[in-house]
Amino acid sequence: MSKLNGADRTVEAEPTEGSEEGMEVTLGDLLTDAFLAEHSDFANIEQLFANCGYTVNSEADFQAIPASDWNAFIRSRTRFDSWEQMLEAAYRAYVEGRLFDPD
Repeated sequence: MSKLNGADRTVEAEPTEGSEEGMEVTLGDLLTDAFLAEHSDFANIEQLFANCGYTVNSEADFQAIPASDWNAFIRSRTRFDSWEQMLEAAYRAYVEGRLFDPD
C-alpha cells in the first residue's frame, strides 16, 4: 500500500457484526481504486489528494485542511454530501469485502 499523500492515515471505526475487534484500517484500505472510481471523479487516492487544492504529503498536512473546505471538496467531487458519509460508505464496502472475500 502506498503511504503517499496521507493514505496511511488510520481511521477509527466501530466494529460491526462480523468485523475484527480492534482492527486498524487505513484510508488506503478504505478508499480503494475501485471505490473511488465508482463514487468519485478520481481513479485513486493519490488523485483525490492531488486535486483537493491543498498539498497533502503527510497526515499533518491532511489534518491541517479546514473541515469545511474538505467537506465542500468531497461534496463537489464525489457522490457524498460529507467526508463522514464517504468514510462510512467506504468502511461498509471494506467490511463487506472482508466478509464475502476474506483473501
